[in-house]
Amino acid sequence: MSKSFRGYVPIEPPSFDLESPDGERTLTVNCVGMLPGSRFLDFMSNIDDSSPKEMAKAVYDLLTSAIRPDTWDSFKAFIDNPDNGISMDLLGEMAGYLGELYGKRPTAPSPLSSVG
Repeated sequence: MSKSFRGYVPIEPPSFDLESPDGERTLTVNCVGMLPGSRFLDFMSNIDDSSPKEMAKAVYDLLTSAIRPDTWDSFKAFIDNPDNGISMDLLGEMAGYLGELYGKRPTAPSPLSSVG
């Protein structure tokens, strides 16, 4: 007996908003429609709390994979502006949010089937 697994791609690509502490500046960050699960395995395997360098690389790699290229320059400019208050912890939260977001499956019955 074998089992068949069917992938899932969301209908609408995800996005999230960034806001400066004073609320004066906001940015909607558009993401790619789907990231392969292997990107999250890479992310998880590269997280090392004892190495800030490895942690930063893992977060950066995930963000650059998830954020659409046409949005990346605006995102980078927003996080690079010290007035916007985007800390390393907040970037880590964004990476975690993306993990949750891309990990969600549809609520409809699963299309998985067993093959006899």
